[in-house]
Amino acid sequence: MRQEIQSCITNLYEAIENYNTCREFSEIRYWFLRSVLGQNDNFLACVSQIDKQKKLITKNLTQLSESVDDLEIFINQCKHLVLLERNKNQKFAKHYERYHIKLNGVVYETKV
Repeated sequence: MRQEIQSCITNLYEAIENYNTCREFSEIRYWFLRSVLGQNDNFLACVSQIDKQKKLITKNLTQLSESVDDLEIFINQCKHLVLLERNKNQKFAKHYERYHIKLNGVVYETKV
């Protein structure tokens, strides 16, 4: 699951990076560089907000990526604790085996 999430995050990073070459941004850059709008305070404020927003999104994506790594660590710790409990508790071990039989689609048969 971690790899799927990281792949989505990577795609988002690429989309943000590709935003610089998208049609809308190219037009904004054109008017910024080749017209009086490049001197208009309102227009400059909007362009500045675009840059700030891209930085914020990138920062949040980085934080999300790190959080996914942390999540995987906690998931692995929980799985390890389940295995430890299975090894030391026979009743839990039987319940664990029945759960995994059902999970894997094997029908658990009881004799009458």
